[in-house]
Amino acid sequence: MNSLENLLDWCKNKNIIVAGGGPSLDVCEKELEYFCGADSLFILADVVAEKFILKYPETNRLIFTVENRHHRYLSNVRGERIAVYRGARERNMNISVNECFSFHFDFESNVKDSMMLKSPGTVMGAALYWALYVAIRHKRRQTVYLLGMDLCYLENQIYNRYCKFNEKRDFFNNRETREWNAMLQRTSTGIMQNNSVIKTSFEFQRARENMETLIQNTPDIQIIDFSPVGISGKFVKKSIPGKIKAEIIAT
Repeated sequence: MNSLENLLDWCKNKNIIVAGGGPSLDVCEKELEYFCGADSLFILADVVAEKFILKYPETNRLIFTVENRHHRYLSNVRGERIAVYRGARERNMNISVNECFSFHFDFESNVKDSMMLKSPGTVMGAALYWALYVAIRHKRRQTVYLLGMDLCYLENQIYNRYCKFNEKRDFFNNRETREWNAMLQRTSTGIMQNNSVIKTSFEFQRARENMETLIQNTPDIQIIDFSPVGISGKFVKKSIPGKIKAEIIAT
């Protein structure tokens, strides 16, 4: 398995779009279509990869996966570049049929065969750190676009329609039931937004705080976040889905 750093040249001079599993990705079709027609690199969460590839096969993309638990998110993915946390379960990403690149987190010591990333707390946190690292190493002012990075439950939804589930074909196991059960299994806290409380988890909340701290250390990189909640900060510009052309002109 190669080190993730070996991909630096491939990522050069591309628009960087980090796409997560949050429900707001469902309303970012204009953004996705725009970037598919540009010289872009999509950094994808493993849970959205399979359905994203089916819809947008002619894109440059890098898939991030970190989980050690068994899942089938990448079971049908072939011939892709995958950034793999060294502690992840190898069976999850079909190493024999994909090009895999290893990374580890900064709390692990004495690791020499992979690239070190910070661990904000979610797979998309690691992907965001990689996007910032690419921009810094190429020494150019760059914009990183965030899609589906909600880190909360918008209208009691956790995932978008690109997310792959281990689906069972029965009446009671629909998408709404799965998301509701998943939400009940997590810790719970709230975010104040426009005088309303939006439900999230302690894990998402901590990951958001870590990512906002991370961005504060990279002031030369502009972040445009298309989530209505997502992350915020001095160097984060919030945008409304459907306004992508205006954002490109502004930057």
